[in-house]
Amino acid sequence: MKTQMTTTDGGTVIPFGKHQGRTIEELLVDDPEYLQWLSGQDWFRTKFVLLHQVIINRGAESAETPEHNALQVLFLDDEFCLAFARHITDGFRGVKVGDIRIGRTFEHRGIDVTLGVYDKRDPPKAARPEQFAADLEAFNVLLARRPAKDAPRDSLANYAIEIGVDDKRARSKYFDNWEIDRQLDERRRVFDEQIKYLDAVAEERWREACGTQHADFAIEIKPMVGDDYPAVLRQMLGQRTHGRMAISRDGHSCAAEQILFLDRYTGTGATREQFIQTFAASNIKVAFKAEVRG
Repeated sequence: MKTQMTTTDGGTVIPFGKHQGRTIEELLVDDPEYLQWLSGQDWFRTKFVLLHQVIINRGAESAETPEHNALQVLFLDDEFCLAFARHITDGFRGVKVGDIRIGRTFEHRGIDVTLGVYDKRDPPKAARPEQFAADLEAFNVLLARRPAKDAPRDSLANYAIEIGVDDKRARSKYFDNWEIDRQLDERRRVFDEQIKYLDAVAEERWREACGTQHADFAIEIKPMVGDDYPAVLRQMLGQRTHGRMAISRDGHSCAAEQILFLDRYTGTGATREQFIQTFAASNIKVAFKAEVRG
């Protein structure tokens, strides 16, 4: 019975063809095009499942791998992107697809998918307390009644006294319109500060209810990961080392969160939870397709 692969010094050996007996590690250096071609062949994916898995997990998968492409194209769907962002961040609560702006690129700087999801809604304004609303309405009425600056002196003086200018000062020959403006501006400033405070409290509560509203991801796609997962981890850490996590958003550079997105984990040397924790120790989250719900 022919074995799918053998292991020598931690590497995997090709058991057939022109490179029979050579390891994947050697071919990644000497003939990566061959590995890319091999991983794209249907017969190879079917007959040599484990060997195919090792090749793609070490970064030499064919650009035409159907399983990889099927996962990648999911990110063309805005609903899926929103569900993905919710799953990763536990945020974007109460958000609909029409509420978000999505930025995405494919195969940029060696990253399978770079994804940005942003809540574009404006924060809601606070409800005005009843007494505050009444006081504000009264002020607006008072503001609308302000006499023109060339109105008779008595009209200006009476209005000034009504809004709080000293009687003697208002009727003095030295009285000037700027004192009316100063009084009105001071009242307006107090109302504006109260409105600003009420809206800030309302926005804070709204954002707490929504959770995360802006997120950027650098997503590595692997259809299947098994006991060769340390190679995947090294690949993703290499992306970080070479500065590929910095992406552009609104004209600024920001760091994206690294995500490993896969269909299934098949390893036996570590449990699924241990596999996830290993990546988490390097600040990489693992997301399974079945866990992302639209």
